[in-house]
Amino acid sequence: MSKKSSRGLWNSITALILVIAAVAITLVVVIYAFSVMSSTNLHQVYVIGQGSLKESNGEIVANLTIISHANYIIVNASLNNQVNAIFISSTTLRPGNNTITFYFPSISLIPDHEYTIYIYLNNGEVILGSVVYQ
Repeated sequence: MSKKSSRGLWNSITALILVIAAVAITLVVVIYAFSVMSSTNLHQVYVIGQGSLKESNGEIVANLTIISHANYIIVNASLNNQVNAIFISSTTLRPGNNTITFYFPSISLIPDHEYTIYIYLNNGEVILGSVVYQ
C-alpha cells in the first residue's frame, strides 16, 4: 500500500470515529434531557371538573375530584384564599381519582357564584379547584 492510500484510509477511519462519537454524545444528551423532564413534578396533581359548594349543618361543604399521579399530603385548603378549612375528609392523595370533601366555617356566599378552593400540598405546590355555591 502506498503512503497516499494509507493516509486516506486513516482519514476515513478518523472521520468514522468522530461521527460515532458525535452520535453517542447526542444520544447521551437526549436521554439526559428526557430523564430530567420526566422527573419534574409539574402537573402531577390537578382538579378535574367543577366541584360543588353548599351549606350543611352550619358549615360550608365543598366537594372536589382530584387526580394525582403520586402520593401527596394536603396540608391546608382555603376558600377564595381567605377562609381556611376546618376539616378535610382525606388529606392523603393517592395515584388516581380522589374525591375530597372540604369543610369551612359558615360565611355569607352568593348562590350560583363561582368560588376557588386553594389546596396546599406537602411538596409546596398549590392547586386550584373551582366550585359553585348552590
